[in-house]
Amino acid sequence: NTRFNGYAYDGDVYNGLYSALKNQATPDPITLNLSGHDKGACRALVSRTRSNQIYSGGSDGRILRWTEKDKVWVSEELVDLSDYLIYTLDVSPDDNWLVAGGATMGDATKNYILLWDLRNMSAGPKKIAGFTQNIEDVVFSAKDKGVYVRDNAGRSIKFTDLTNVKEVLKPAEKINSITMNRDGSRLAGV
Repeated sequence: NTRFNGYAYDGDVYNGLYSALKNQATPDPITLNLSGHDKGACRALVSRTRSNQIYSGGSDGRILRWTEKDKVWVSEELVDLSDYLIYTLDVSPDDNWLVAGGATMGDATKNYILLWDLRNMSAGPKKIAGFTQNIEDVVFSAKDKGVYVRDNAGRSIKFTDLTNVKEVLKPAEKINSITMNRDGSRLAGV
């Protein structure tokens, strides 16, 4: 491709390389799918380079922690909920806390987020109420020591200090996604 001045990002070149890696006698680990949410779609994914782990959550109510061992990603089930669909996850900047948001199977006007201490998962989650309808984004803030939450079909952004919940933004238009910069000084939405 390079010798004949082909387009550098030609999809056929990358598809060919992928197929060659996948169809070896022992497929290259980079081509393997991370299968784990077979009872429902994987809806949330968050990775942490410090701990070299990936967390996934799904509409099956499960949260899996993925760890790389010998170039293969291995999953461990952390949570299996029967009454909650997980749509979003985040891990605190210190890698000690995991927060999940989604949809309760109960009254959607009384939704909540769940918070786990990753150092003591057996203690179970802390339920933080005060949200409406589906929760589709949760974002830890290093600066504000809490979590920003997008709920109510993107018509509300709330903040919780992990005890209290308050609405910080009620936009005129729907917000589809939020994110925060690393130092927690800016929250952006689209």
